[in-house]
Amino acid sequence: MIASIKMSDKKIVPNKKVGILDNFNKNLQSGVDDQFWEQLETYRSEFNRIKPLADKKRKGALVWKRVHYVSGFLATLSSLISLVLTLSEHQGLIVASSLVSAVSEAIITFFNPSKRKAELEEVGKLCELIAQDFAFTKQNLKKTPDLYRQSILERLVSQIKHLTEKINS
Repeated sequence: MIASIKMSDKKIVPNKKVGILDNFNKNLQSGVDDQFWEQLETYRSEFNRIKPLADKKRKGALVWKRVHYVSGFLATLSSLISLVLTLSEHQGLIVASSLVSAVSEAIITFFNPSKRKAELEEVGKLCELIAQDFAFTKQNLKKTPDLYRQSILERLVSQIKHLTEKINS
């Protein structure tokens, strides 16, 4: 059997309490927005504080890149010179080129400049990622649901901590 619903002919009058609740929700939302912005600005200021250190580390990547290339070039060149001079009577040149080759290989092996360069470049990429994250968050805040805002803050905190660890290592 189908139940029928009787509709009332009464006119629906807006409830003043609903208007009060709407204002309360708007004020609450505004408070959430203010709190979110306050936290976001705190994290942005922390990021701005450590960014110069990260930039300094990133510039160090260029130094290690150069060390790697120069050491590799010297090792290769001096090994070739040693090979060519092996058949000659210039024992002093053979010893010198072998020494340069050994030192260059030791630099490449023990200091591992390519690995250091990669680690320092990662600091720079992480900085760029965080800066883009701040810009995206600022542009899209109005479209962002409240629950997602907390995850944005958590992600930024995590990224800034990771950046700090990379700078301090």
